[in-house]
Amino acid sequence: MVKRIKRTVDEKMEVENAMKSLGWNAFPADTNNLGPKDCIVRWTNYTFDLLTQESYWGTPEICITFNIENNNELPYIIDEILVNVTDYVESSGAANCTSFKFTHSVVQPLGELTTVELYADIQYEKDWIEE
Repeated sequence: MVKRIKRTVDEKMEVENAMKSLGWNAFPADTNNLGPKDCIVRWTNYTFDLLTQESYWGTPEICITFNIENNNELPYIIDEILVNVTDYVESSGAANCTSFKFTHSVVQPLGELTTVELYADIQYEKDWIEE
């Protein structure tokens, strides 16, 4: 029998809400142009390992992408996002929210702008054999 899984409130939605609470315009998909205080929140990867003979250990990955104009503010903007988004997601009550953590960043200077990608993941066990 096929088991249908429907999307409910998840960690990605909570990351979008957290960025909005910080004053960002959060888009759920790629856009061609990111203005000031615009960001993209998207799923970027899903890795999984066999944990036991009855379950997987899943790790979906989220990326927040944004541009900043003043490179001097880079560490302060990143710190603000790390602290506040982590706290918001962990406090949200979304499924698996307490395993949310930022893992790494990619910073790309592009002339007057700097593009920042902040990666985070969520880890959880997924049973495939249910009694």
